[in-house]
Amino acid sequence: LSRRMKATSAQSNVFAKTGTLKGVRALSGYLNNPTHGTIVFSILANDWSRDGNNLVRAIDQVVVQINTMGACN
Repeated sequence: LSRRMKATSAQSNVFAKTGTLKGVRALSGYLNNPTHGTIVFSILANDWSRDGNNLVRAIDQVVVQINTMGACN
């Protein structure tokens, strides 16, 4: 993860394990959200028609969104 989510609020705040198969990318772990505390997540992207790098970028965007999630109104 050292090369992922650079220059975002999630950088160095995500503790996770990656997973890779052809057309599949996964990331499972936890992050420390400033509002909600520790959040556990597991994301699996399964789309053989897309480039693996695109799947990784999409997963990273989801994790960054989780990390910046504020209070529910």
